[in-house]
Amino acid sequence: MEVARETITPAVVVVTAIVAWRVQRAVLARRAAWDFITQFEQSSEWIQASREAREWLMKHSDVSDLREFVARRSKGALDECEKDALVPVVNWLNRKEFVGIVVGNGTMHEKTYASWWGYEYVQDWSLADRFIEALRDAMNDPTLFEHFEKLATCDRFRKRSRAE
Repeated sequence: MEVARETITPAVVVVTAIVAWRVQRAVLARRAAWDFITQFEQSSEWIQASREAREWLMKHSDVSDLREFVARRSKGALDECEKDALVPVVNWLNRKEFVGIVVGNGTMHEKTYASWWGYEYVQDWSLADRFIEALRDAMNDPTLFEHFEKLATCDRFRKRSRAE
């Protein structure tokens, strides 16, 4: 019986170490995503950039104007002022896409995010969807910002966010 214990003990130690490493890795990934998102949501720089992005999208809500703007962007025909105005919009969209990815893959708890920032997230999709559609058409990439769309239009997420 002693021989069996001597061969089983190292196996148990190795398996326990592997499980502990995987759990720790998952916890660290969740913590990193949470820290990243909360840091952005609460920073004055991010709040200002979000405000600028939303204002730009509200001002450019006409579909034909958006298509024309995106076409000029694709041709490199935007002036410096237009390019500068687009920076916070693109950063804002990338950040929304990141949230869609980490909530979608389970790194960030969906119910918690929905309770805290979900309503705003759904409203932001409503504000950005026409611009994203114009970008998708111009770039011939239907997957552009797909995680943002998937989360913001998910019935379960919308109900949890009280967006309906």
